[in-house]
Amino acid sequence: MKANPSCILFSLVMAGAGSTPAVIGAGFLPGEVLVGGRPGYSFDFGPGYIQAYSSMGTYQRDTATLPFGHPRDAIMLGNDILDADDGAILRIHPDATMTVYAGGDPDGRPYTALTMDAGGNLFVATFSFTVRKLDTSGRTLAQYSLPSDSGTFGVFSMDLAPDQCTLFYAAARQRIKNYDICRSSGLSDFVDIGPGISVRMIRVLTDGTVLAAASNGIIRFSRSGEVIKIYGEHAGIPWVSLSVLADGTSFWAGGALDAGGSQITKFDLTSGAVLAGPVPTPVPSVPSFSVPPEFVLVVGEHRAAQPFFPTAPPRRRAVRNH
Repeated sequence: MKANPSCILFSLVMAGAGSTPAVIGAGFLPGEVLVGGRPGYSFDFGPGYIQAYSSMGTYQRDTATLPFGHPRDAIMLGNDILDADDGAILRIHPDATMTVYAGGDPDGRPYTALTMDAGGNLFVATFSFTVRKLDTSGRTLAQYSLPSDSGTFGVFSMDLAPDQCTLFYAAARQRIKNYDICRSSGLSDFVDIGPGISVRMIRVLTDGTVLAAASNGIIRFSRSGEVIKIYGEHAGIPWVSLSVLADGTSFWAGGALDAGGSQITKFDLTSGAVLAGPVPTPVPSVPSFSVPPEFVLVVGEHRAAQPFFPTAPPRRRAVRNH
């Protein structure tokens, strides 16, 4: 079976460590890498899941079930994470309890990408080219219609630049596009990598350079769109996810294997050296799941445009973690 190309890995912190699977719902503590996935393929219905790995990639435990589908993107909010699932934006707490930050998309589309500005406002995208801006209470402040990328479902990944205006986004094709949220206007494409290339996830770094997980490698671009470095280009796999560590010196990336599995790898941002992995990611111990995870959500990541300590909204309706 082909590995699900829309799971997501995110580094965080989890409680306890061990070499054998623990009960789902065990929770997480700082320093561990969290890897997410779902039972089947990207458009199947069903709950998602989270696994925990050590900071060097050793599997620790199965930790949580996500009731609204598999995680597609995430962002740190203090010690918690905001997670973009099929049917809701969830706030996941270190004890593995969850609250609903924002309910389902008004048009019924799955959430696909998140980013945050310096005011703590959250930008959310779905399988469309509409992006909504939410305040810290989850209320919609603005809505943007981004220029589309032909032949695509919509925004797969996006990130806001430190200038607080330039939104970079990708739609799983060869282009990384730009949109000015301050003027609500499209900009010229940031870069066109070339025919047959698929960009699945992007991150804007604090220096304004851009990191992109693509089918031919993980590419770092200068602010003018020139290639600075390529990571993992000889791995022979499509890279579908990434997350930069909070200190900005390294990142984790997830990729799909032709044999149907998936793996995660940690790279040094400056040298490109492999610091950990590649680590195969196994199918969870729970019988209802059959597809291994491969998508990176957050590694204690601090997005370039967000405040260092974003305002945390009050807890809302609790979600029971089965």
